[in-house]
Amino acid sequence: MQTQFLHARPEYVHDAILSVLGSLFPTVTAACLTGPERGNQAVAWMRQAGMYVMCVRFDISQHQAARCFRRDRTTVRHAIELVGGLIAGDPTTAALIDMLEAHARTRLAAVEADEAIAGVLPALRAGWAQVMHG
Repeated sequence: MQTQFLHARPEYVHDAILSVLGSLFPTVTAACLTGPERGNQAVAWMRQAGMYVMCVRFDISQHQAARCFRRDRTTVRHAIELVGGLIAGDPTTAALIDMLEAHARTRLAAVEADEAIAGVLPALRAGWAQVMHG
């Protein structure tokens, strides 16, 4: 996947992460993760995991992640430090973060492919029509 695609669309990365978290944990909605309330410990941790993946694994700025999650940049920094520490000491947490990233990348690859098809096919059709009709 092209880094340019991701950096130009941090909201796509955010949406993919929220979608994966929602599929893994159906009781947690995007509204819970981005709403003004902290939520319970599980919701807060999932939000922190999403912030970590967005910033560390997808190289989206802390400022952009904070905007997407409707949080302060210092909250994002805290999440990165917290999740990074947990990953270092717990292989299960590391595997969960790896899985979150992998599933988000799969969703983003589909979006990128759809955009490529939407942009390329009309151009190919126009070019083909010009060749056929001279």
